[in-house]
Amino acid sequence: MTLKTKNNICIFDVNAGKVPNFLKNYEIKFDNYYSQENILNFLNSILTSVQKINSNNKVKIYCYIKRKPNFGRNLSHLNNIKRLQKKYDFFKILDPQSDVENYYNLFKTTISFPNTSQSIYFSKTTNKESIYYDIENTLVNKYDKKVSLITNELSLQNKIKKIFS
Repeated sequence: MTLKTKNNICIFDVNAGKVPNFLKNYEIKFDNYYSQENILNFLNSILTSVQKINSNNKVKIYCYIKRKPNFGRNLSHLNNIKRLQKKYDFFKILDPQSDVENYYNLFKTTISFPNTSQSIYFSKTTNKESIYYDIENTLVNKYDKKVSLITNELSLQNKIKKIFS
C-alpha cells in the first residue's frame, strides 16, 4: 500500500484477551477492557471523532492489525474492521505483514490502547506526539510528554486538530 500524503494517522489494533498484570494495580474494573466489544468501540470512537473534523477527507486513518498470534485471530473482529473500512472512506487497513516502522515518517501521530508499546516506540523514534486513547476513562496520565492520554471523543478531536494545525 502506498500512502500518498503525510496527513495520516495510524491506529494500532490490539488482540482481545486478559488484562495485563501491570494494569491490575488500578483500583477499577477491567473485566472488559480488552474485550472484542471494547476494541470495536475504540475503533468506532476514533473514526467517528475524525469524521466530525475531517473536511474533504484530508486526514487518512490506517489501521495496523497485529500479525496473527499463535493461538489464532478472531475472525469476527477482522470482519468488523473490514466493515468499518467500507463505512469510512478515509479508513484503510495496513498489510499486517508489512513493517509498520517503514511508514512512521508518513504518520502525523498514532493512536493506540494505553500501555501498548507501538505508540511509545513511534514517539521515541520520530520525536512526534502519539496518543493513548482510553475510552473507558479509567487511567491517570503518567506517560511520557510525547504520549498523551485522551479519555473522550471531544478531547480526541481537539488533540487531532492541534496535531494537524
